[in-house]
Amino acid sequence: MKAPFALLIIVCSLVSAHARQDTLGFAPRAAKKRTIFEAFYPIGDNPSIGYKTNIVSDETILFEANPFLRLRLINTMDKFMSTTPNNNWKQNWGFAWYIAYRPQLRMYTDNSMPAKTPSNKISIAAFQWAKVFESSTQKLSMLAISFESGHYSNGQDRCAFNANIADGTKACDSVYNLITDKTNLSKILNRSSGNFSTNYTEIIISYKWFPALDQKFRPMQAWSVQGGINVYHDKLLFVGNVGGYSDADITIYGRNRFTAGGSYMWRISEANLRRFVIAVNTEIIATPHPSVNPWRGELTFTYFMHNSTGFFASVNAGHDNYNYRFVDSGFQLFAGLTFDVFPPVQLKR
Repeated sequence: MKAPFALLIIVCSLVSAHARQDTLGFAPRAAKKRTIFEAFYPIGDNPSIGYKTNIVSDETILFEANPFLRLRLINTMDKFMSTTPNNNWKQNWGFAWYIAYRPQLRMYTDNSMPAKTPSNKISIAAFQWAKVFESSTQKLSMLAISFESGHYSNGQDRCAFNANIADGTKACDSVYNLITDKTNLSKILNRSSGNFSTNYTEIIISYKWFPALDQKFRPMQAWSVQGGINVYHDKLLFVGNVGGYSDADITIYGRNRFTAGGSYMWRISEANLRRFVIAVNTEIIATPHPSVNPWRGELTFTYFMHNSTGFFASVNAGHDNYNYRFVDSGFQLFAGLTFDVFPPVQLKR
């Protein structure tokens, strides 16, 4: 696949997703009363595309793309945000069910410039949220819980630490038998076709509060904190024998990943939606292979224009977050375009 063609496809898909979100996610329109908040979710990664520096010396990254697709099954956000004529909330909770597809693609500067071992997460997911609105001070708080369970893999079929051997064979098992606590997994990783596969369940709790709203009841400031756990497990949705990991893999992966983070958003003025966001996130892998750095940290600064399009710059340190490349560790810069999945929507009608 040629890089320019692949980049065009990714950009078009991101722009299409952005256009749909921009229609549904901002101030309410009377003609779309029942569909205003279909793209509005309190927890979720923002889609992004941009340049990322290398984390190991023998690979050069051309760009990375992180599109994010949600296929809505149920979403009560429109009722959740509705008000009665006296501005009291109709209900103090809401929920949503959807199917999530979260690919992660890196293009490298090899001969054919391939998107090496792309990550794919597909899952069924749910939100449950509650809110508190203080009419006297015009302040809003929101508590949300996200549940996501599905499959995570890179679609490759070769042994993770030997490109000449098929995954799941006795020959591949013998490669794993040679791995000790002193083995540097980053040095022996099959970066072109090594298999990565697991099922996972992620639970995240987020609390957001909005100290100030403008005259149209859109946030001028927003604080957010969140924490959660991501569990790798063998059976799909804990019941299906589909797409699990091998016993040798899970001792390297580590079963549990703990996450925590926070962000602050401030609008430049009430006249428009131009805004700045600073966010910090961290992840800890519990008991991975000794050569793996269990910690990862991210600091991101974003400027959003009047719509949900933004320019971001991020500093990442610790283990990588690209499927089996979590065995790599180092320092990276990531900068490019992003689209806000939680813009300053009108919080009351």
